[in-house]
Amino acid sequence: MIARMFSPLLLCLFLFYIPKAAMGFQDKPGEIFWKLHFVSSPEKVYSALSKSEERKKYWADSAEEKNGVISYVFNNLNFTDVGKVIEAVPNKKYSVVYLSTEVTFTIKSDGKGGADMALLVKKVPADRKVELIAGWVNWLMTMKAAVDHGIDLRGAVKFLV
Repeated sequence: MIARMFSPLLLCLFLFYIPKAAMGFQDKPGEIFWKLHFVSSPEKVYSALSKSEERKKYWADSAEEKNGVISYVFNNLNFTDVGKVIEAVPNKKYSVVYLSTEVTFTIKSDGKGGADMALLVKKVPADRKVELIAGWVNWLMTMKAAVDHGIDLRGAVKFLV
């Protein structure tokens, strides 16, 4: 009896509510948007984005910046990318061209010593959007581990024997 009562309810949820909720997920064409909280200060988060030595800890094997041009080197993928800094407002905003997209990081204090960071990626090709949505989640978690905890999630796993 109870199963019969819930079946129509679940069917209604599936047919009417869930598809509408899912349509609101990353639905702006050509854009990806994420937010992330750090226990670290806005200054530390900004430094992680804007300094070559800090970017090496989570972004790329090398991400040297010279005259506003950043050379990203990924040794494990045998891949390089060249981007540029679009805008740099210390401890508040950092915008770059990365993988032919425009990426803007906006940083705000949470009022408790930590920082909230918004990531907006523009010019995302429609045929790569799903892949890049997942890629940016991975990137954000790797950044958070490095900035807040000093952990590099990109390294090889070492097993104790």
